[in-house]
Amino acid sequence: MEIKPEQIRLDLDVASYREALGQLCSDFKSQGLVDGEYYEEILNREQHYPTGFKFSSVGVAIPHTDYNPYKKHGIMVARLKLPVFVRRIDVPSQEIPVSFILLTLPDGGRDQLDFLMNTISIFKNESKVKVLETTQNVELMADILNGR
Repeated sequence: MEIKPEQIRLDLDVASYREALGQLCSDFKSQGLVDGEYYEEILNREQHYPTGFKFSSVGVAIPHTDYNPYKKHGIMVARLKLPVFVRRIDVPSQEIPVSFILLTLPDGGRDQLDFLMNTISIFKNESKVKVLETTQNVELMADILNGR
């Protein structure tokens, strides 16, 4: 999945994870990629299968769901103005602060796995994380997130 600069929201100002997901789902809906039920499907999946990843210097959420009535794929990236709390993927009873959300409409195939492996590799790299946390350049951010 290729991340384009127009799919990145810098310093998204939200009070909660739920609000962040609502705004990103709304972006998907305005692009014609999802219907009105998508937001509820994301919330339901997060309730049962949280997607918060804790890296050494940052927390990242990668929410997704199999619900994809239009059979399209896409991604929305948000760097949050202030972290929000998300349940950990590996320890669901724990919440962690996340500063980045990568909401995906996966295709369910190899691209999804490659995207996840690439994303994990990037957020393990502290020098790349520092750039992602501070840049105002969405083109640079897209390049880093795309592994360039």
